[in-house]
Amino acid sequence: MENLTVSLSTTLYMTLVMLIGRMAFRKIPDREIVIAQINKMVFSIFLPMMAFRNIYTTDLKTAFDAGLLLYMLAVLCTIWLILMVLVPRWIPNRRTCGAFIQGTIRSNAMIFGLSVISELFAGQDLGCPTILSAFTTVGFNLIGVITLEVYRGQRPDPRKIVQNILKNPVLIAGASAILLVVMDIHLPFFMERTVNAMANMASPMGILLIGASLQMGQCTCKSALAASVLMRLVIIPAIGVTGAAFLGWRGIELYTVLIIMATPTAVASYSMAQVMNSDGVFAANQVGMSSLLGAGTIFLWTVVLDFYQLL
Repeated sequence: MENLTVSLSTTLYMTLVMLIGRMAFRKIPDREIVIAQINKMVFSIFLPMMAFRNIYTTDLKTAFDAGLLLYMLAVLCTIWLILMVLVPRWIPNRRTCGAFIQGTIRSNAMIFGLSVISELFAGQDLGCPTILSAFTTVGFNLIGVITLEVYRGQRPDPRKIVQNILKNPVLIAGASAILLVVMDIHLPFFMERTVNAMANMASPMGILLIGASLQMGQCTCKSALAASVLMRLVIIPAIGVTGAAFLGWRGIELYTVLIIMATPTAVASYSMAQVMNSDGVFAANQVGMSSLLGAGTIFLWTVVLDFYQLL
């Protein structure tokens, strides 16, 4: 019952913050430019600080589960390959195909997911979900680039992809934290306090921006949109969580699978779709619909896991 109470409270909190974000940014001049600048600050400062803090304060010997990481990547890559084969037979427009596949696979684990798990497992070691979310986010970026390049008729540039991965501020922060932990180096108190202050801003600012970024364009492929959101919030997590539970993962490890598999479509997928000449309107609708429904489905998934005593 305690898990359900915390989960419901988290769901209502995230929904309210998203609504505030939507209303607060609605009438701002040059709204999209302002959101993009703040979003850049969240991804380059606040999220890296949260990743650093979560890893710096954890026991790496117990936090990193290579088996769980390989399992999640295997599930996601298998689903991605199936979509790459089947979706073009259903959706004739190649630009919409690319947006459909990317938005269906790519979840908002770093912002939406870690916000949920930090509330539900408050006071516990968050190294496992932080590390695994960071690694799977790299996988999502790789899948997104390859998918959109393929469906706009161009070949992906492996060197550019690797460069973008190595420049990812979340990965740099995570690697720095791992290095300090391994070398048993402790930061001065004023630096730890600064990191904590920046890290604590990641969740509310990220959720606020999700609300501010909600866009519902004139989507002509409503059945495809419904199918994408259903897969993102229900089908993919059902496959991933069921398999993980069957293989023996429980508690925070199993919930890590849930936040990576069941969170709404990443806001970045909309930006990438626009930049890479994909169907930006469809991508905006994916982010909007999945974000509006995601808090509720996460709560329902928590109810199911709690009912079967898997948390």
